[in-house]
Amino acid sequence: EQFNQIRNNLKAEYKLIANIDLSQYEWVPIGTPQIPFIGTLDGNGYTISNITIKSCVEEGNGNLYQGIFGVNEGDIKNLTIKNVSLEYLETGGLCAGIIAGSNRGVIAECDVSGSIRIVNDYGICVGGISGSNSSEGKIENCINRVSFDLSNKKEFIGTERLTVGGISGSGGGIKGCTNYGEIRTDGWSFIYCGGIAGEGASLQYCINRGKITVKTTYNNGIYTSGAPAQTIGGLIGETVGKVKNCINYGDIAVQSTKEGGLNV
Repeated sequence: EQFNQIRNNLKAEYKLIANIDLSQYEWVPIGTPQIPFIGTLDGNGYTISNITIKSCVEEGNGNLYQGIFGVNEGDIKNLTIKNVSLEYLETGGLCAGIIAGSNRGVIAECDVSGSIRIVNDYGICVGGISGSNSSEGKIENCINRVSFDLSNKKEFIGTERLTVGGISGSGGGIKGCTNYGEIRTDGWSFIYCGGIAGEGASLQYCINRGKITVKTTYNNGIYTSGAPAQTIGGLIGETVGKVKNCINYGDIAVQSTKEGGLNV
């Protein structure tokens, strides 16, 4: 109950003094794009466990953010998250990550495990730690053990886009992080996928050990905006930033088939 009260004062400094079990809650993210979390949370080496996240916070333009924190502009550190289930089965643009849907601050020394399952027909940005990581955002010395199951079931294949990384979907600086989580995707037209980040990030001293499986089967689909594109890497799908002293140990499997589709 006390942890849930963080949402009532987003500027304060918090420090855990015991493990927390959130199995009695269906979690609502803390912090919105309009009023983000700007305080400090020190997990102090303790664990938050058994979290179910199905709710989102919304931006005025309809974009959605999903995680323990919806939008973070503060400092979150020394926190372990175990047995978390993040799920979203609706339409709409979405940024989703276990710690934060969007990170514009610092996330450091965090370890997350559990699962992310998303079925969407629009466009999503997903990461184990943070869905998106802004140019000002930093993610350092974090470990992701969350597995990803990301599907697009839209009948008409068009502009829907998936950006996914084991640590963060997109952007910002990522340093000293390791991903163990397996990423599985199915049915997306445009994919930017990497073991650490999907696109746009600068990576230093990161390791990916998670497998990436991309399956795109278009059965009688109609492409409304050109042929689909897949940009996939063991560390990062696509970036204009620097990648320094990073290693990929994860396997990559890509299956792309087109059956009876029209490209218009």
